[in-house]
Amino acid sequence: MEDVKGKKMSEAFRLGVKPPSELAPPDWMTENVSLFNSERGKKFDINQSLWLREPLMQLKNYDTKQVVLYGPTGVGKSAMAEAMFAWVVAESPGPLLYLSQTNDTSRIWKESRLSYALKSVPRVRDLWPKDRHKDRKGDIIFPHMPMHIRGANKSSCQELSMQYLYGDEVWTWKPDLMQEFLGRHHNRWNRKVFLVSQAGLVDDSMDRAFEETDKNEWSFECDGCGDMVQYHRKILKYDIIKVEGSIDDQATADTARIECPKCGHIYPDQIRVRRDMHKKSRYVPTSDKGLKGHKGYRMHRLGVWHTSWASYVLKELKAKKQLNLGVVDLWRQTHQKDDCQPWKDDLGMKRKEMRLSDTKLKDRDPKAKMKNETDRFMSCDKGGDHFWVVVRAWAKGEGSELLFAGYVPENKDAQELRSLQEKYAVEDRKTLIDIQFDSDKIASWCQRYGWTGIRGNGVVTSYKHKIRGGATVEKSYSAPKIKEGKTLVARAIYFEVASNPIKDILWRLMNGEGINWTVPEDVSKAYKRHMKSEVRKEKDNGKQVWEAADRQNHLWDAEYYNVAAALMNGIFED
Repeated sequence: MEDVKGKKMSEAFRLGVKPPSELAPPDWMTENVSLFNSERGKKFDINQSLWLREPLMQLKNYDTKQVVLYGPTGVGKSAMAEAMFAWVVAESPGPLLYLSQTNDTSRIWKESRLSYALKSVPRVRDLWPKDRHKDRKGDIIFPHMPMHIRGANKSSCQELSMQYLYGDEVWTWKPDLMQEFLGRHHNRWNRKVFLVSQAGLVDDSMDRAFEETDKNEWSFECDGCGDMVQYHRKILKYDIIKVEGSIDDQATADTARIECPKCGHIYPDQIRVRRDMHKKSRYVPTSDKGLKGHKGYRMHRLGVWHTSWASYVLKELKAKKQLNLGVVDLWRQTHQKDDCQPWKDDLGMKRKEMRLSDTKLKDRDPKAKMKNETDRFMSCDKGGDHFWVVVRAWAKGEGSELLFAGYVPENKDAQELRSLQEKYAVEDRKTLIDIQFDSDKIASWCQRYGWTGIRGNGVVTSYKHKIRGGATVEKSYSAPKIKEGKTLVARAIYFEVASNPIKDILWRLMNGEGINWTVPEDVSKAYKRHMKSEVRKEKDNGKQVWEAADRQNHLWDAEYYNVAAALMNGIFED
């Protein structure tokens, strides 16, 4: 009779020598892995997301070393990682490193979704470390392999030698991180690298990695001609429906359909039709110049069967409206998030003459409203012992007129600024003042007068805002923040704004694109100088940023703060 110790040894031997499954990796995942709170069902099901099949098949293709996958949100990229990691632990173990956007996001994903998926597989659950120190914040140390789940930073890549590398949302990574990350596989013969993301910028690390592949595009077999047709915004058709001269967005979106560019076959926007197309879809390579062992795949929102094409049209219509008003953000996001196409910031460097209003500053009644005026903002940029101030009137969706631009000396309790605000009848909360310098004093003024603090951030390009249902949207400004005084008793509300995208909007407005943004003909020479003080330069990483070519740039900053205020108050929305 075998003793207890013998039973444990035999069980360990049985687990250790169990032959690998004959199922293909995505089919094994479908049969074995359960998901936490998935919209598509409790079980991982490759048949619901056929666009993941071929990328996952590369796990058993020993010639493939690196897989690059562009995918929109909601196509199962996180579920793919969860199911894939379970397969690795159970079927083909090896050291694994996963990098997400931050340590916090990776930790939350590990503790909720990943752990649930891994433990749903009996064989993986049996291998789960009993020692709590081997299941810590960023690591799971199985008896036969380590798994590291960490944020996308250099310290996460140090002193690790990995067989599997999985980079998530690579478009958010810092430019120099990719080299550090890829260096972790140490040229192992059996290495597997997965880079998974929405699109970012042209020539960023994700774009360069995709350019080195065979560039497979998600496509469907046309019922009309039998040819393969790539999912692309060019094949989406809809009729512009107007009511009393204005576009009826919903009625327009309801006409959405896909048309084969080769034979003209029409596909109506019905879930049954989209499902049938999904079953007849596959990846089609578009390049024969990729590096050996590098496979690339690109999805498109239109190829996601459970998303209506009408929803895509609604987003495109809104993006076009904002683009016509001068705001490029939503248009850029549809290219990056839905089309999975890298974005290139290219506004050109040629300056045009600013549009002039038909009024002069010296003749204008400070409190008189422009035609259809809906808002006016006073924005103040600090410059040593003084402020540079811009006051602008705005008509939602129509135009903006400069009312004041000039120098205001700093005095006790900001009385000069307060007097100017009252002279131009600007509401307290619509008076924005730079809180980045001398912040305690500025915060005390904001608290006293009800002003709003503002500060620019030249590093970020957007801020995530939670909306109903737990989803998030990207905006060029943060949620309200609180500034607590350190040397003075003060507590003020302020906003942080993404300076580069907002300066892009200002540039477009200055150059006659978007709403009718004007300046009076008698504006000062100082204003004209300040508005030429910054230029757009491309960095080594392909990103373009605004840099000062002249130290006298305060009115430029005050103007972009004013644009930020307009964004926060819905001036550019339909």
